[in-house]
Amino acid sequence: MGHKDRPNLIVGHNVSYDRARIKEQYFIENSHTRFLDTMSLHVCVSGVTSYQRAMLKSSKELSVADQEWSSQASLNSLAEVHKLYCNESLQKEPREIFVKGDLKDVLDNFQMLMTYCSKDVVATRNVLQKLYPLYCDRFPHPATLAGMLELGSAYLPVNSTWERYINECNLTYQELEIESRYQLSKRADENCALMEDNQYKNDLWMWDQDWSTQDFKLKKSTSKSKSKLKEAEFQHLYSFKDRIPARKPLLPGYPAWYRKLCSKPDEDDWIPGASNIGTGMQLVAKCPVVEPRKGNLESDDEMSHLWKDVEMNLSKKDYYKKEKKDNTNGQYTGTGVWCNLVLEGCCWFFKLPHKNGPSFKVGNPLARDFLNKFSENVLSGDGGESAKRVIQLARMMSYWRNNRDRIMGQTVGWTSEDFGAIIPQVVVCGTLTRRAMEPTWMTASNAKEERTGSELRSMIQAPKGYKIVGADVDSQELWIASILGDSNAAGIHGATPLGWMTLSGTKSQGTDMHSMTAKAFLPTAVAKIGSGPNETQVSTSKTKASS
Repeated sequence: MGHKDRPNLIVGHNVSYDRARIKEQYFIENSHTRFLDTMSLHVCVSGVTSYQRAMLKSSKELSVADQEWSSQASLNSLAEVHKLYCNESLQKEPREIFVKGDLKDVLDNFQMLMTYCSKDVVATRNVLQKLYPLYCDRFPHPATLAGMLELGSAYLPVNSTWERYINECNLTYQELEIESRYQLSKRADENCALMEDNQYKNDLWMWDQDWSTQDFKLKKSTSKSKSKLKEAEFQHLYSFKDRIPARKPLLPGYPAWYRKLCSKPDEDDWIPGASNIGTGMQLVAKCPVVEPRKGNLESDDEMSHLWKDVEMNLSKKDYYKKEKKDNTNGQYTGTGVWCNLVLEGCCWFFKLPHKNGPSFKVGNPLARDFLNKFSENVLSGDGGESAKRVIQLARMMSYWRNNRDRIMGQTVGWTSEDFGAIIPQVVVCGTLTRRAMEPTWMTASNAKEERTGSELRSMIQAPKGYKIVGADVDSQELWIASILGDSNAAGIHGATPLGWMTLSGTKSQGTDMHSMTAKAFLPTAVAKIGSGPNETQVSTSKTKASS
């Protein structure tokens, strides 16, 4: 697309989606083509925060304060952006044929759909005419535009290891999932046995489950069936057959919570036992029995002095407002959230602390956000080796379970048998702070041996004759802030303490910005946090603090 020997510029709304469908972009040779995204230009000029986005999507009438900014901002779709800058509405109904229809629907409505696409092109052009002058006025330096154009040309080379990576991850995940289901099913069977003599009533974790059972009701006997067998001892079996109901209940006599985990025998993939169990279910947290460790942060003398210093520096009103009340007379010193519920003066209930605050509830402690707590020994399993194995399997499967669809959905353009490329759909300016956004590659974490599929980034491999060069600007915002401060103070780089620490500070000597900030907050040499064999030592020379 475009002339291969001269620069070309393609403008589109969310243009990375279109770029991934251009054949020439998968060639390793430079195509001299760049892509300008009007959606990113809009975010730069009239982007909205998460709160503003929620208000614009809400059907409620905006307040007077919100109406002031709502007239100068919009959501990111082409229809909304076109309405904001051009004061005209677009008809987007024909798009549903591309989304929900098939090839026959497209052929039957070909002329109408081509007209729709042409109108979208005209709308994008009209938006660009209105938006580009505003962008140049807001960001006049050409480096900003050049950065957007270069970031919009991301290219990820892969080879045959990509397909092998996906196949091996799928096979490994299936094996781990089978083992996990087996361990959980075995644990569920053990808990089901608590029904004998009502033992579940004394079980700390399973007492609140639904232990109601379903009876096996027989039909009334109307006539005696005659058997051809002469033996009288088998006669009752034939008479019993006629009393069996046509619709048999599932597992009569078993508790309701266990029946929910079992499939019906008439299903094709029927497996006896609790086959529908998985780590994503809330009940599973009680099968391995997840319990929090009792960590006392104030057991260390240095931390106790730190809390006393904080107490002395706060006013009494603020201190008692922030003080965590102990409702257990010192018997519980963990980080659980008090539920204000006491049974018989001896049983206290605490919620697991949620990362977003005490007002949020934890749905499943085996979810992704809590799996690291098991590695850190904050949470543990109290169900023997099987519980520990279930938790270990959950950690091993977490990455591939959460990212499998996005990874397998990557479009690979193969230019030969052993070389291909992925065009990541990067939104160059996806946030109000103009950070790039991409759901798979820009969120890829470092590889960990115990997490299946976490080696995703290593699948990007340069072809023969090429090298991949990594460049990471450490503390970029800090550098920019120090340069601005130095230029304002004396016009010399390093004229301010911040600029000097940025230039000459080193982590090994404890003179960099992070170490100096840590020393200001933690005057002691080393602060120990936690208790027990897995206590964490935080050294002031290694602590990262937000400045």
